[in-house]
Amino acid sequence: MNLCLFITLLLTLTVSGSIINYNNDDDDAQMWLDIDLSIRNIGSRMNMNDTETNNIFTDKICFPDIGCFTRSGPMKHTTFLPQSPETIGTKFYVYHVSNPKLEHEIDPHHLQTSPTSMISNGKRLAFIIHGFGNSYTTERLVSIKDSLLSNTDDIETVIMVDWKRGAAKPNYIEASVNTQVVGRQITFMVNQMKNVLKLDPKNVYLIGFSLGAQVAGFAGKYSQTEYGWKYGRISGLDAAAPLFEKYPGSFLTKDDAIFVDAIHTSAGHNLIHGEIGFIEPYAHVDFYPNGGHNQPMCHNLLKISCNHYASVLFFDASVSAHNVCHFMAFGHCPNWSAFTEHKCTKSDGQMGYLADHFHMNGVQYLSTTNSYPFCNI
Repeated sequence: MNLCLFITLLLTLTVSGSIINYNNDDDDAQMWLDIDLSIRNIGSRMNMNDTETNNIFTDKICFPDIGCFTRSGPMKHTTFLPQSPETIGTKFYVYHVSNPKLEHEIDPHHLQTSPTSMISNGKRLAFIIHGFGNSYTTERLVSIKDSLLSNTDDIETVIMVDWKRGAAKPNYIEASVNTQVVGRQITFMVNQMKNVLKLDPKNVYLIGFSLGAQVAGFAGKYSQTEYGWKYGRISGLDAAAPLFEKYPGSFLTKDDAIFVDAIHTSAGHNLIHGEIGFIEPYAHVDFYPNGGHNQPMCHNLLKISCNHYASVLFFDASVSAHNVCHFMAFGHCPNWSAFTEHKCTKSDGQMGYLADHFHMNGVQYLSTTNSYPFCNI
């Protein structure tokens, strides 16, 4: 079935109220339609909403603090230049373990007057980066923030990155290209913290969901080319594949941080089936729970984004339930079929927050349950 026809049917059912309400972060059929239509119309002037940066006579654009972008850069296959930082409107909100609900906006140019006491040099600093159509208030990402501040000993501060204007529906192409700008903005912020607050970038941990994972990848690339340092860790939560997979230089890889781990939960290219995540491994360790798609809590065909958001649920549970739940995974396993046939017997990895506690790499398989805390062990 054509995706447009399929999702139109879902939206019709939604409007009639006969099945499900899609006005939430978890299941947005319109979002999937936006992605499909954007990709189908790639190269068309109808997608060029920012007439300044995407003027057909402009091949290069430069911005203060984060440098220049060209049409021949890593996103050249889209033909787009990114929007300006002013248009994207990226903001950084910091939260501290002393009061996880209290937020403060911080500005990289005014760190000395910001609540810098909330940032400890001896602890790990986490950034959480949302994806397409989300914001820093997306409920399930806020839950990760709360879990990190309540259930870990090595994280006292979390920064939520809000680039909702640059990631707004309906233009997925524009949002994809904007990941370059936001990635550089994060790295500029961290480098300012390094210079002003003596923050060690090795203690900085980027957690990116969907397009947010690609933002983290660009942050990791820019930190090395511009400043000569690496982030300590990046976690890609079902990194967005459309316009990234198969385009070298555009997506998160294991070269972008000292340690990169990935959770694949909607691997594939069939949007009708809710497949939007990377198929191929790209990290130091790539976890494929339940084979990387068809997650056990996602039986309802109408919840088209369920598999994609499962990566967020699993990661959150790996933090909030870490005392009772261990997502033990199996490496040295040729494929998912071998795992299901019990041919993989050596468990040597753990998916989620504690992944960097294990000395393993490569592809790892595991199964989960269909309800919180999701682990089998």
